[in-house]
Amino acid sequence: MTTFKDNVLDAIVYTYHSENFSSQLAYEKLQKLTGAESYTLQDVEKLYKEIDEKVFSLIKPKEINLVDLPWHFNKEVVSYLDLASRMSLRKTCHLFRHLVDIDKLSIDTLTINLCLRCIKITINESLGICYTKSKSKNCCKVEYNNSSKDVESSFTKAAFRDLAIILSNPRWEIEVLTVHENIYGDLPLKTNLAFRRFMNSLENKPKVECLGVSSHSSDTLLYSILRNLNETFIKTIEIDPLDQLQFEKYEIFELPQWKNATSIFTLHLTLSPDKWHHFLDFNKCVTWFWSADGLTSDQFLVWKDKLLQNPQLDQAKIRIGSRNGLDLTIINELNESLGIQGVGVWAKINYPESQKKLSICVAKNFIWFKGPEYEESEETDVEDEEIDYEEDSSDTSDGEPDE
Repeated sequence: MTTFKDNVLDAIVYTYHSENFSSQLAYEKLQKLTGAESYTLQDVEKLYKEIDEKVFSLIKPKEINLVDLPWHFNKEVVSYLDLASRMSLRKTCHLFRHLVDIDKLSIDTLTINLCLRCIKITINESLGICYTKSKSKNCCKVEYNNSSKDVESSFTKAAFRDLAIILSNPRWEIEVLTVHENIYGDLPLKTNLAFRRFMNSLENKPKVECLGVSSHSSDTLLYSILRNLNETFIKTIEIDPLDQLQFEKYEIFELPQWKNATSIFTLHLTLSPDKWHHFLDFNKCVTWFWSADGLTSDQFLVWKDKLLQNPQLDQAKIRIGSRNGLDLTIINELNESLGIQGVGVWAKINYPESQKKLSICVAKNFIWFKGPEYEESEETDVEDEEIDYEEDSSDTSDGEPDE
């Protein structure tokens, strides 16, 4: 429906113009009609000029809102916004929520810090939001940049409600997701449990390429997160316990996410050697176990045969973290099973029906398998690749394994 301007005097002047009255006559008639000089002669002449140039109309121009613009224009606007702006725009109306959600979005890093009384979410190492428990019951303080506000909600519910916007959206792709427990103060057990329940409640499985977990109970927390991720998207798993971890969540080895990942990096795990073969399912494995007690040559040969079935192997490097490392007796047994002698000697074995080779070295502090896809790095960590035994005075190597 056409709407008209509220200014009646403009309409009267427009009528005088349509009746071909001069601007002077229109001015005089307007004075007699209103009994006051509402418009000066200059005002009337200016209005006459606008009418002649067809830049004046009695019809009120339609107000155009952003949502009234063409759909493709609004989509283009969204594409120029950073993550924080998109999250704010998404809350304004259904249209922009839809436009933000349908666009493929990616996050380089998403870090979640779990503490006893707060949760901090950091995106791309710059956008950080902290949810802190307040003294008032069922209230929390939300801090973003230099501003803060009080919210009527527990800090866990407030944090997980916002986090669900990202993790439940099937169009979000996250390159690195890191979940970290605060190593200072009390253990955030309640927050840990709340986060695990939150992961189980997600409507969609987040697309995460690399998952890192740093926790006092890394295997339990890792299991709760990993099982709820998109199994076709995960590529790398990183486990960094905050202290020596007794790895006991064996169900994790049967998850499709574990089996589909291609790389794993771990520190400070305590796990029986008869379970180490689960870490050799990856194309690239660098892991650190506290002890190799119970390791046998039969287990070692099973690992070798398993890796010979994977021509895509980069490396499987098993570090032994105990002070004494591997016993010299077990080193000799493992080397004898390969048909070689001496500490730090590399054995090379052909892959079945292939010219590709699997290189194996058993040393004091590691067992190292190098596959066909392994590329030698330019720099060598001498301490990491130390192979000498102090007791073995006949060994004159300089710390590098012999090829």
